[in-house]
Amino acid sequence: MSEQQESQPPAGKPSYDRFVKIGFLVVLLGIMTFLYFRHRGPPKLLGWGTDLTEALTAARSKDVRVLVMFTQLPMSHWDKKMTEENVKRGRIVKILEELKYVRVHLNTKDHGALAEKYKVTQTPAFLILDSTGKELHRQVGFSSEGVFRDFLYMRKRDAGS
Repeated sequence: MSEQQESQPPAGKPSYDRFVKIGFLVVLLGIMTFLYFRHRGPPKLLGWGTDLTEALTAARSKDVRVLVMFTQLPMSHWDKKMTEENVKRGRIVKILEELKYVRVHLNTKDHGALAEKYKVTQTPAFLILDSTGKELHRQVGFSSEGVFRDFLYMRKRDAGS
């Protein structure tokens, strides 16, 4: 009987070990929740807006075109791959600045009506619009840097290349 009494904490004192474990689990759960929601959110792309109406207004005032990128939320593997390998690349960024596109990144979840209007059924989808919102050119799915560069310059690729 005396061995059992020695292994248990005294009756009037709280068990700090239990509070430490619970606190650790709460902190761990908080960090995991933060990382989960951070991962689900759309990526922050430098120079890309999220309002098509505002972009069309800016394009009219500057007399330039609008480049719209549609992705899923959360981004699919191909959305991420296209963003990392093409959209964020130095050469493509320079081309975008040279062509003076007003850039807009929209996800199909929050902008479903626009995705439906422009008949976007697969992502990633890139549209080049004039300042009135009329579609001039479209690129759907992952593409190499060369194909994407030709798209930005609105050049047609030969079927054989």
